[in-house]
Amino acid sequence: MKAGIFAASAAALLQVAVAQPHGHRHQHEKRDVVEYTTTLYAPEVIVYVDDNGNTIGTTTLTVGSASTVSTSVDTSATTTSSSSASTAPSSSVPTSSSTTPVPTYVESTSSIPSSTPSTTAAAATSSAASSSAPAASSSASSSGGSSSSGNILTSGGVKGVTFSPYEESGDCYTQSKVQSSISSLASEGFNAIRLYGVDCNQVGWAAPAAKSAGMAVIAGIFDVGSVQASLNKMKSQLGGDFSSISGVSVYNEVVNNGQLSASDVADAVNEAKSFLKSTNFDGVVFAVDTFNTLLKSANSAIIEASDIVAANCHGYFDTTVDPSGAGDYVQTQISNLEGVANGKPVLITESGWVCHDPAGSSRASNAAQSTAMSQLKAMNLFAFTPTSTAWHKTPDSVENYWGWGTC
Repeated sequence: MKAGIFAASAAALLQVAVAQPHGHRHQHEKRDVVEYTTTLYAPEVIVYVDDNGNTIGTTTLTVGSASTVSTSVDTSATTTSSSSASTAPSSSVPTSSSTTPVPTYVESTSSIPSSTPSTTAAAATSSAASSSAPAASSSASSSGGSSSSGNILTSGGVKGVTFSPYEESGDCYTQSKVQSSISSLASEGFNAIRLYGVDCNQVGWAAPAAKSAGMAVIAGIFDVGSVQASLNKMKSQLGGDFSSISGVSVYNEVVNNGQLSASDVADAVNEAKSFLKSTNFDGVVFAVDTFNTLLKSANSAIIEASDIVAANCHGYFDTTVDPSGAGDYVQTQISNLEGVANGKPVLITESGWVCHDPAGSSRASNAAQSTAMSQLKAMNLFAFTPTSTAWHKTPDSVENYWGWGTC
């Protein structure tokens, strides 16, 4: 037993030592107020309220005649992503991230992404297992729900998929597109979705659609320093009912990206837990970072604060990994993470493969992506990602090319 533990620890340290960091961070404009111009017929004052009955705007119309009015409505969803705030840590730890900027919610109009994942590379040379079929991770159950005793995120069997509700232009999905997209993903066999933020009313629209489709939901807090604000928006979008939420993720790779320390992230996780105690939420709360970051003992505070060990892991960023080895690579990292998890479930919250690399790598193509994703979709993890990521507007980096079959 001791020899096995030593070997696993040595392997983990070797991978961290040889991995090379890569960073892709983007900042997007945030819109807090949107003006609507509408021609209406109404004989009175109209008061606009949110789901909780709070007044967010009023309009006075002329009785008996058509009036063209301009209405200002507060649509702030998340603070502007600070994923471009600081430089990556100077340690030799690799970077494998997905920090996608997401659009700001504006009903029936467009918005600019400000809080979704943009993958940053975290490569680690792996002594991947030689089995042709990747083993399942010790993490996720076969049905949705947030009860801690039957939570799909902890009991095994999750077949998850990430979901970012943005058009290539950066506009928010309409409610009908959110609903149809989630229904389609459920028909493909996915039983859980991961959201990243609270803009575009994504929790309010996606959670009910996922619940109807029998899917579990991870709701996310994306922007640094926005725990209370994001949870309040989340609560509002859910009408105060968290029963459809199986987990809440706090931030995405902010230690890997050099934005916060591990202790800062642990504090944010505890802040989220404190808030959620006052609701009917009965799921798990955790921070998400790259597997490389979580393997470092210096970052153990993240694991200690989180209910599960949640990591992003992209084999593409290890140049020794071919598409045919994508699943084995991830399984190796799961095993390494289990060695530092202190008995907590390990969940891979992102794993994907690009279909194009502007640098010209032959490892990136639609065919290569299909080969890799056929393995990853069969594993207990969240596959990244079913829709185009061209809204990143970074055609010279791989960030634009994670969407399945979009090249």
